[in-house]
Amino acid sequence: MFKSHKTDILPPNINIIKIVAGVAGDSVDVGVYSVKNSTKKYSAPIESAAKALDIDVKNLIGIRKVASDSLFVLGTESGSYDSCFFGAINNSQVIGRAYLII
Repeated sequence: MFKSHKTDILPPNINIIKIVAGVAGDSVDVGVYSVKNSTKKYSAPIESAAKALDIDVKNLIGIRKVASDSLFVLGTESGSYDSCFFGAINNSQVIGRAYLII
């Protein structure tokens, strides 16, 4: 869980829960339908969110290197607004870990 930074569609300091798909030093490959790091591939279709935000998908795909003080976060739903769109978050934004309680 982390506090958002201000983006085009998010105000700052909103609590957000995402999975971590990349840590410091990782290369994260963002594709149209998936995001992968050196050990795992995540289903992460970005077309619907890109279309809703009027962003060309070509500007989102490619390999991203995660900086030493950052995390690449990913939503679990198709069209999620996540690091594919706003980039990696700074470690200082992390406020905790979320757990599913059944």
